[in-house]
Amino acid sequence: MPEPTSKEAIAMHPQSRTRASLAAAAIATASFANASIEREFAVSAGGRLVVDAEASDVYVSGGAEEVRVAIARRGSRDADILEDFDVDFRHAGDQVEVTVRVRDRSVWRRFWRDRGHLRIEAHVPHEFDASVQTSGGDLRVTRLTGETDARTSGGDLRFEDVDGPIRGRTSGGDIRLDGTTGLADVETSGGDIDLGDIGGEVQAKTSGGDITVEHAAASVRATTTGGDITIHQAADGVQAKTSGGRVRATLTTLTQASSLTSSGGSLTLHLPERAAFDIDAKTSGGRVTIAEAFAVTTRGTNSKNKVSGTVNGGGPDVHLRTSGGAIRVQTHRR
Repeated sequence: MPEPTSKEAIAMHPQSRTRASLAAAAIATASFANASIEREFAVSAGGRLVVDAEASDVYVSGGAEEVRVAIARRGSRDADILEDFDVDFRHAGDQVEVTVRVRDRSVWRRFWRDRGHLRIEAHVPHEFDASVQTSGGDLRVTRLTGETDARTSGGDLRFEDVDGPIRGRTSGGDIRLDGTTGLADVETSGGDIDLGDIGGEVQAKTSGGDITVEHAAASVRATTTGGDITIHQAADGVQAKTSGGRVRATLTTLTQASSLTSSGGSLTLHLPERAAFDIDAKTSGGRVTIAEAFAVTTRGTNSKNKVSGTVNGGGPDVHLRTSGGAIRVQTHRR
């Protein structure tokens, strides 16, 4: 393939070559037109979008018949994008790759304060995989059926109406999911995790914030070193651990082992009145209280801060541990 002649590298599928050639010619003769860049690529459902960008917010949404990519500045909209960024498009089969690089890394900070950063919008077919990475912005993925992998080192992650497994990582922002199915594996080093209506299993981890789950149709594993964990409704087993806050969870059914652990806060667990389980609850700084509606058969030595035994005949293990608060096991009525 010959080397690109303009500041924007373009490698296209034959079906897109004519439009791409015309667009490249326009770039070469009128660089002032590059305040925004738009491209279209012919693909089939089941393909893949790959975005690797610097100093950019990225928004991916499904529902198009092809892949349409629009890149624009945020902040200084009249400036030529290609003066400050290298933009590269690659198209092979049903895969489209978009790469954006800052041309002069020594003035990285200037892009945020003076020249603005980029906004990348990609519209793809509904059934499409997405692998998106940015080193300086937010990521949002909506209305997709497929695998999603999203990473940012300096922004928030948001996923809505995604049918398929999700892997999300951010070093400095919050994470929000709603209307998703499949395994959700998300992690942030410096923000909160807010999960709405989740249809699959959840693995959520944060080093500096709270974790909130509104409704999970499957099991939940949540870990934070600096905040509270609140699970308003989960359909099955919960593994929740915090080093610096409270844990509150409500389970509508219990067929898997569950564990709530805190080094510095109280634990509250709501279960159906007829739930059958084995309980092992202990606190170093409070009292263990179990609702009278539960038929508890104790075993071994029990006290105000320790209860071990079976509930309603026994079943999956429920392990409760805290060093700094009370433990409450209460009934949940549907």
